[in-house]
Amino acid sequence: MQNTKLARTQLARTIMTSGLSFFLIAGVAGATTIDGTTLTFGAAGSISSTTSSALTLDSGSTGAVNLGTGAAAKTVTVGNNTTTSAVAITSGTGDITLTSTDDLVTTVTDDASYSATDDVTVAGGSTGSVVNIGTTAFAHVINVATNAIGNTINVATDNTVADTVNVGSALDTIAVSGVGITLTAAASDLNATSTDDMIFTITDDITLNGGSAGSIITLGGNVHGNVINVGTDNTAADTITVGSALDALTLASSAFNVSSAGAVSGVTTLSASGLLTGTAGATVSGAAISLNASSNFAVNVGTGTTTSAVNIGGTAAQTITIGAASATAGKTITIGSDNNFADTITVGSALDNTTIAGTVSIGGNNNTTSINGTLGVEDSTGTVVTNAVTINAVAGVITDDGTDINADATRADITLTNSRITANSVVMLTVCGGTIDANSRLTLSVIPTSGSAAISLRNAGTGNQTSTEKICFLVLN
Repeated sequence: MQNTKLARTQLARTIMTSGLSFFLIAGVAGATTIDGTTLTFGAAGSISSTTSSALTLDSGSTGAVNLGTGAAAKTVTVGNNTTTSAVAITSGTGDITLTSTDDLVTTVTDDASYSATDDVTVAGGSTGSVVNIGTTAFAHVINVATNAIGNTINVATDNTVADTVNVGSALDTIAVSGVGITLTAAASDLNATSTDDMIFTITDDITLNGGSAGSIITLGGNVHGNVINVGTDNTAADTITVGSALDALTLASSAFNVSSAGAVSGVTTLSASGLLTGTAGATVSGAAISLNASSNFAVNVGTGTTTSAVNIGGTAAQTITIGAASATAGKTITIGSDNNFADTITVGSALDNTTIAGTVSIGGNNNTTSINGTLGVEDSTGTVVTNAVTINAVAGVITDDGTDINADATRADITLTNSRITANSVVMLTVCGGTIDANSRLTLSVIPTSGSAAISLRNAGTGNQTSTEKICFLVLN
């Protein structure tokens, strides 16, 4: 038996070294050594083990193991996709290198995982290279670094050549989450475009800052008619602040609305000239509207160079008050007192009832005051009793008590008690009613003091006055 094995081995060696293209080694048990450097098949060849025995190709030491490394173009296939077939490629510190002068295609019908204990780099091999992830015609879920290790993931951060980095398409849903997210555009625009809603939800602060002095931050600056909502969720109370004390704030609109369920405060300047201007008109409406309710600055309405009308009051029944009824101090209310040009001041119309209460001064500086129509003043009546009567009104009618006044005689003075009369008042008197007897001619004079006036009534006629006369008075202060 030993001689038979030796003879077969020697025969194989002889055939291999003689360059024959066919040889057969059979029935050799244990390890077999083939002398020579090349095993060549004259046609398609196969090296396999029987049944489930493993087949190992190895150099046996540090020599390289090469598959399909010849210079001829060929297809090298490793493994198959039959049921549980598997391919394992393992290396030490010498790395694993996959090199292709054309496309490198990896096709997996199940999960594909790439794990590394050091850096992972996916890069294009030349300028203009395109690196695609998930660009086939399927709906993908793409996960990067979903293990339990804190990874640093860099995409196109070489910072040597300008890259174009695209994530997703118009059909995709993209979710970006993190405890800190930074978007930076160094020398070009940073654009976020959505054909549907774009929602930013953050549980802490949101800040939009320009990167340098004079930067412009624009919301809705495209050519479309946008609806821009800020804090309109109407579920919780928001505090919305626009600008600061150092800022120049411009609000421009064809229709500008400011509405508030509470106070609108803190606005110091609107436009450089301090004006709220509506080129198509501006309307402030809602609940009670207060202008300068809590400061000591002037409130000006229609004080510019415009010749437009200034209207106060609407078309319905209203109560218009100048000088609040609940005031705590006296006010000076001035209408048309600039004294530079002649003003035309109209109060009321022919249909109106106009009441002026208090101390009233009319005219001045030799001006003429004209009253067209009826002038109504506070008036009352009273009857003389024991040469005295009390009427606290600006005007009134005094009925005498019927005391006889003989011809060329003077009746005892009548004391008129009146809170409207001062020592400097002008009290105008006239006989305005009752019965004046024949040949009687009554004349009146008066001396005012503070709170009263002494009225003297004389009969300058030739006949006695025995009937009751009436005296009308008007107090001017």
